[in-house]
Amino acid sequence: MVGEGQGREGRTVEEQLPPRLIRARRGARYHVIAMKGIRSAKRGYLAEYMPSPIARIDPQIPSYIRDIKRFECQKCAECCKNTRILVTYSDIKRWTREGRWDILRQVSLVERPEGTTDFCFYTTVSKGSQCPFLSHDNLCLIQHTKPKVCKHFPFNASKEKLALCKGTGMGEQVAPNLFTRIYASERRDFRDLICHAQQVMTVLLASRVVARILEQEG
Repeated sequence: MVGEGQGREGRTVEEQLPPRLIRARRGARYHVIAMKGIRSAKRGYLAEYMPSPIARIDPQIPSYIRDIKRFECQKCAECCKNTRILVTYSDIKRWTREGRWDILRQVSLVERPEGTTDFCFYTTVSKGSQCPFLSHDNLCLIQHTKPKVCKHFPFNASKEKLALCKGTGMGEQVAPNLFTRIYASERRDFRDLICHAQQVMTVLLASRVVARILEQEG
């Protein structure tokens, strides 16, 4: 059985990197700054803060989420705009395994005004932004491997974001235990992300090096 924080072959995400790229972390100012953010994230986690909209509501699933009886995506892309698109530990592991350096290079550790931190697509932080993988016709360019929080939308949405979604009330009926499964899964995944934050930062730093090499060879 593969242990916690390990890939399919029993290796951590860091160990799946090419050896010559792991050294990219050494002496990197970015890495030093990121470690300060990670310590902040750990403090926040110990105070029962989790870097996810759903996890800030503890422990009860809000009624406006439970009121969702049906959902079918209408491709309005409201969930892809004007919101931080967070990534989880399973996302990082999957993209490393798949060699998706183009996705990993978009992920950064970003601090919130209140001092807590999120791992997210850094281009989605500013107001009026949108996901870097959203096409001009509102389709997801990484649909088969998109972040977990995107797969679970709108069942992890804030009340304000849910009000903009055009897919609620459409399509098939939602399974009764879906909310509980999603909440438990995301909580576990964000917990693992905090626990393995230093390893994740090494992968993200190396992904920038890999992406540049691939562009030069391209």
